[in-house]
Amino acid sequence: MSYLLEGSFTFLNFKIPRRFLSSLFIVLIVKLAISAIIYWSFKLAFSDSFWMDAGSVEPLIQNQALLDGVAVGPRWAYIFLGWDSAWYLSIVKDGYIFSSQSFAFYPVFPVLARFFLLISSPVAALAFCSLVFGVLWVPLYQAFAEEYLSRKSAFISVLLFAVSPFTLIFTSVGYSEGVFLFITVGAWLLFIRGRRMEAFFVAAIATLVRPPGILVILPMFSVIVSKKNHWSRLKAVSRLIMPLAALLLWLLYSWKISGDPLASFHSTEWSSMYTLTTYFAQVLPKFGLAALSFPALEINLHWLTPLFIWSSLIIAPFLIWRLREVSRALTLYCLTYMLGILFFGTILSLPRFIAVLFPIWIPITSQLISIRHSRIIIPIVFITSVAISYILWVGFLSGIFIA
Repeated sequence: MSYLLEGSFTFLNFKIPRRFLSSLFIVLIVKLAISAIIYWSFKLAFSDSFWMDAGSVEPLIQNQALLDGVAVGPRWAYIFLGWDSAWYLSIVKDGYIFSSQSFAFYPVFPVLARFFLLISSPVAALAFCSLVFGVLWVPLYQAFAEEYLSRKSAFISVLLFAVSPFTLIFTSVGYSEGVFLFITVGAWLLFIRGRRMEAFFVAAIATLVRPPGILVILPMFSVIVSKKNHWSRLKAVSRLIMPLAALLLWLLYSWKISGDPLASFHSTEWSSMYTLTTYFAQVLPKFGLAALSFPALEINLHWLTPLFIWSSLIIAPFLIWRLREVSRALTLYCLTYMLGILFFGTILSLPRFIAVLFPIWIPITSQLISIRHSRIIIPIVFITSVAISYILWVGFLSGIFIA
């Protein structure tokens, strides 16, 4: 491992630490290996998967983009497409006007995917974009982890984080998680390195990736206002204009197109019964003990999903509590993010939402490294995570809801 952590590569007269490229390539190899196995097992070279078959896919307006792409796009791209990928693919092809529900999907990811249209079809462009940003966030997180852990521990942390099942899958398939991690980790990294203006600018971009993106300004703001320097506080308040202005511009755009000033918040295909509050208030009383499996009408739920939902509900608060010993500012970010999920998010997607909560991997890593026989346990955790990722990914491509 010492070889991977020391030294540097030179690229175009820039020195890049070997440890950052090592972790990036390891994660990329894992993703490509799983992809190749799936491509072979689904026989995608000459057979249609669930999301390529008009007889299997529900006749919803967003799914038409997936079906149309079979004729014009490379078949390998369907390793990375399914479920909400259809929304992003439709937006890349037709913009937001095709459905009022499209405004639930924020614009940065489809805009980035459009750049890849220069080299390929829409389905391949979305797949390429997902895969590229699905590994670019890895060195950024490792640099972030090194602010709180040793180099060796940070290297272990990024590998465990990157192959954790819901992180590995949703930073690979056509979802915005990879872009979200790249931008939010980048924003915080800029901030702690003293580049405050750039940090707030990147935070403004994060606001347009996913609704919780705006929360990254909370730890920044809390650090600045905790200082006694009145001038620093005034500058912090002024810099909040950037992310708030970005959100306002998005709301104005969606208002102009849809006629609804809050289209991004009203547009959702999910019933309110899937929030945690309605789950406890309505679903549990109605279904009793059967509700422990998170029953969902008309959804083919993966058998592993309830296990990960309950694990997230139990373990995430403990990790956030432990994080306070590392950074109170990041604890505020994670706590606010978690509460937002519980009160407003889809409970069935909780494991996927938690997958981008990057600060909690600092206490996870510290705990694992401190365990006796950690040199044996950590490789076992790595291999098990990859195996579970494969199982869930196969379910995702088979039309089974995983998160």
